[in-house]
Amino acid sequence: MPFFSRTFALSRTMSRARVLLAAFLVMGAACGDDDATPVDGGGFDAPAIDTGGGPMVSAQILDYLRGDRASSLTVEVDYVAGTEITSEAQAHFVARLGTVLDKPGGVTVQLDEVIPSHADTPWELEELRTLAAERQTLDGGADGTVLHLMFVDGRFTIRGVLGAALSATSIVIFRETIDQVCDSPSVLPLQRASVCGAIEATVLLHETGHVIGLVNRGLPMVEDHEDPERRGHEATEGCLMYFALEDAGDFALDGFLGGDPEPIDFCAGSMADIQAQQ
Repeated sequence: MPFFSRTFALSRTMSRARVLLAAFLVMGAACGDDDATPVDGGGFDAPAIDTGGGPMVSAQILDYLRGDRASSLTVEVDYVAGTEITSEAQAHFVARLGTVLDKPGGVTVQLDEVIPSHADTPWELEELRTLAAERQTLDGGADGTVLHLMFVDGRFTIRGVLGAALSATSIVIFRETIDQVCDSPSVLPLQRASVCGAIEATVLLHETGHVIGLVNRGLPMVEDHEDPERRGHEATEGCLMYFALEDAGDFALDGFLGGDPEPIDFCAGSMADIQAQQ
């Protein structure tokens, strides 16, 4: 059974909404089954290997983390026309991956195939997973590995989902829903591109965190930092892998006070887990 991480925005029921970054296990068509047990590699089907007497870690996770296994990372982007990764988000995303992952050969983004529009009907999970398997066509060459991103129009069957980790190597981003979060009345028109870029990069980095096994989803924890009530997430508020972050207005405020807004960052617990395998 797959480990399905989804990122979604809560409806505005209060003056300040929150963007939730929530990971759930999906068993068949039932979402949110936190009693389910994921398979190796954060819940995705991937062979696990012995890293030296400790817990088994999937080969794919280690390919992402370690330069001696894969010296470079290609981010393959398939997209519906008009939904592709923004330049602001790409800059944030590549810069942060370059410091988190050991990739001496660099991290590069390659726009690949255009996906047909799907705006008329909601996306189903299995439909997305099938599409991801069909569209992921690039390889990293002899010394590299690939992370596959799909940017789509329309929405997921569950309203408010911003993005999801579909497999051990593939993530989907719902552009329309991200744009709805960006369209906060607290975001000034001149701020929109930078604020939306920071939000988009935060979603991308959060879902990538799940793909590389955070939190306790295939990547062993050095010290316990998992939220016992929200599996797969940091217990500490304000961390990238925490289950929620404040709405677009907080990114706008950060930008107003200190220049361009930045995506939320990995906290010490997640960084220790990553570095322990590098």
